[in-house]
Amino acid sequence: MGAGPVHLTPFFLPASKGKLFCVCFRPADAVGPGRGVLFFPAFAEEMNKSRRIVAQQARALACRGCTVLLVDPFGTGDSEGDFGEADPATWSEDVRYAMGWLQNEGVSGLYFWGMRLGALLALDSARRHAERVDGVWLWQPVAGGKQFLTQFLRLRLAADLMGAGEKITTGSLRESLAAGDAVEVAGYELSPALAAGIDALDLRELLAAYAGRLAWLELLAAEDRPVPVVTRRLLDAVREEGRDIAFRTLVCEPFWSLPELVQAPALIDAGTDLFAEAFPCPE
Repeated sequence: MGAGPVHLTPFFLPASKGKLFCVCFRPADAVGPGRGVLFFPAFAEEMNKSRRIVAQQARALACRGCTVLLVDPFGTGDSEGDFGEADPATWSEDVRYAMGWLQNEGVSGLYFWGMRLGALLALDSARRHAERVDGVWLWQPVAGGKQFLTQFLRLRLAADLMGAGEKITTGSLRESLAAGDAVEVAGYELSPALAAGIDALDLRELLAAYAGRLAWLELLAAEDRPVPVVTRRLLDAVREEGRDIAFRTLVCEPFWSLPELVQAPALIDAGTDLFAEAFPCPE
């Protein structure tokens, strides 16, 4: 299908704890809304730094006939609530409301698209709603929530290096969380409930638990860099079960962690092609 004009609609979606800020990208000249795609963003500051690239990919999918919904989960971005109030149960409810909105639009099929930690959340939600989800598209998924959370907590350690107070470690921060106390990291108040939910996410287990169609886009730092060992093992595990997974690599800067804006037209083209390959339109 050739590219066409796109309508962009920002709005607030009422949900269980507050209104969620959404942006919908949809084809302007299509007879119907086409397939629906729900995006699961990266975590904390990675979400903010990746907005531009994500919007470009959403627009590209809409040009190919999809209705793409970008949602700021409760307590993040421009949605209501504070980050410290966010927890896994609330974010799970946010997904239910977003799915309902897309299906009320009349989409013909529903696909989850998740980035980084959001890729794990997308798989977890797809497992819970397997009968309603037609496929999951992973963008640079993290291998596990526990490792990811430890790396996030290290941002607090780096910020405290200049101080003269008591030495803080990831262990002491985890002890505070286990005791029921929130911790502040890089301007984000992390609740014990959210930390526990992140810790519980494991990519291998989630891939095994979701039996639907899969696509995976892995970004590499250079042409001569091999696919990470953990990624190869996870792909092998999926394929050994007789399941198909569309996989593609691309050399691209880690735009979710860089302070400056990144131009990545090749990424958008590769992503659009991979989506079409993994989830072909029904005849």
